[in-house]
Amino acid sequence: MKKKGSSWMIWLQITITVCVALVIYNKVDWGSVWISWRRIDLVWGAASVFLVMVTLGVTTLRWGFIARGLGSPLKNSTAFRFIWLGMFLNQAMPSTIGSDAARVWLLTREGDQAGRALNGVLLDRVLSLLGILLLISISQPWLLELTGGVAIGYMLLGWVGAMLLGLVGLVVVGGLDLPESRYRIVRGALNLIKDIRIYLLSPRLSLWPVVLTMFNFVVLSAVVYALAKGFGFSLAFEHSLILVPAVFLVSMLPISFAGWGVREGAMIVALGLVGISETDATALSIALGLLLLLIALPGGLFLVTLGGLNKWRRQVEQSEVGQEVDASASDAKSS
Repeated sequence: MKKKGSSWMIWLQITITVCVALVIYNKVDWGSVWISWRRIDLVWGAASVFLVMVTLGVTTLRWGFIARGLGSPLKNSTAFRFIWLGMFLNQAMPSTIGSDAARVWLLTREGDQAGRALNGVLLDRVLSLLGILLLISISQPWLLELTGGVAIGYMLLGWVGAMLLGLVGLVVVGGLDLPESRYRIVRGALNLIKDIRIYLLSPRLSLWPVVLTMFNFVVLSAVVYALAKGFGFSLAFEHSLILVPAVFLVSMLPISFAGWGVREGAMIVALGLVGISETDATALSIALGLLLLLIALPGGLFLVTLGGLNKWRRQVEQSEVGQEVDASASDAKSS
């Protein structure tokens, strides 16, 4: 794998995370943040933990459905273990060897074909992106009302529209009769685009994963609402449902370490639209990040069967799957 490319990306993510964190640090009353954490209602806290576990189950169902649609023998019980391990790796590793590479490599260990496993994981990303874009699009009228017509609402609308057009472009390219390439990476990319076209044009194949994704982000909005209630913040559920998916969309950008910093900045901007202070929004966002990290930790237990994190990394880097995932890393991250 290309060490230099991975190295500069890691340092870029760490740099952006630190810079954003420093900006937020100077704006927030950390004494008040600590007070908010100490007074959290444990019932609402337990509800948020339960809801995050629900999202793990929903993500498992979505990926399993997509993988089996491609002919993979993936079982839901196996998918759940791989999803949980991938969640842990997303929190532990600021590199392209994360959740996607783990799922592809582990699936090939179960006997699946490397190319099919890779396409299944990337299709999961694409349909997940489509789901959140549709959910944000549906909430746009209410979002524009909350923003009062300021630029941020229209910027988000334009960004969502551009990504939807990008997916349409993939469908168009997938239908072209392009010549066979002698390069394996190009052939793999074209096969992926053709699979994307097949899924996006087939309601039977795409409807269920997209609906599950939209439901997942509704649940994540409920997680933020539950945490806000636990802290005693005045956040209405409908406001969380309108704003939180956009926060997660921004935090998906591969420009920070596990979304830290970017998520907090987006949360401050979004919740500020409904009167939540910067300090309270930061307390809420950090609590959400710590909750995701806490729930991801048990997923690391699956590494025990693989000989630990370092051994797992070496095995993936030396494998054919590792090379394919690294070559497709930019596509995976953008979706």
